[in-house]
Amino acid sequence: KQQRKLQQKQQRKLQQRKLQQKQQRKLQQKQQRKLQQKKILKKRKISSIKIIPVAKFGKTHGLKGEINVISYCNPPKNILAFTKFFFENHDPIKIKFISTSKSFIAKIENIDSIDDVKELVNKEIFVLEEDMRQDDDAIYWNDLIGCEVIDQNSRSLGKIYKLENHGASDLIFIKTDQEDIIIPLEDQFLSKFELEENILNVNWE
Repeated sequence: KQQRKLQQKQQRKLQQRKLQQKQQRKLQQKQQRKLQQKKILKKRKISSIKIIPVAKFGKTHGLKGEINVISYCNPPKNILAFTKFFFENHDPIKIKFISTSKSFIAKIENIDSIDDVKELVNKEIFVLEEDMRQDDDAIYWNDLIGCEVIDQNSRSLGKIYKLENHGASDLIFIKTDQEDIIIPLEDQFLSKFELEENILNVNWE
């Protein structure tokens, strides 16, 4: 009789332990769902933040993970005014400019070899749109893509499909039925930029 009581007591303890484990698993699952929801909301929030391209990585420099940076800013040194940089997927980049005399050479946090930094060549560098200096006369690369270009004789030259920087100045590439038209993005060639109409007027024949 005592043995049966002991067995019943042990069974009750076992059932209680199983119940506690079940409740604990439910609690863990609930916490995991909350964490996943937070991650999703955070990801949505980050992806909804608008970023603007201000530069791109050029050739590697040396063997210790340094790399050239090609600035889209005008003048190029304006890139030094920014402190927060991002990749296109919104992942942050910590950039330290170690040379700004003739060209911009940067060191990226946690990258210490030429093999690692090679992965960044030609990748664009972005900043938050809210960090851009508000200037009514400023023209940003992302505003120009898709713009129709009108020459001084009111003729349409085509639409801008890409921009590049080769050191001297920014270049706009205009798609035509024949060969592309390339125009330096310099004051002497720019007449008027109509952002709302998506039109760039140029002094070009």
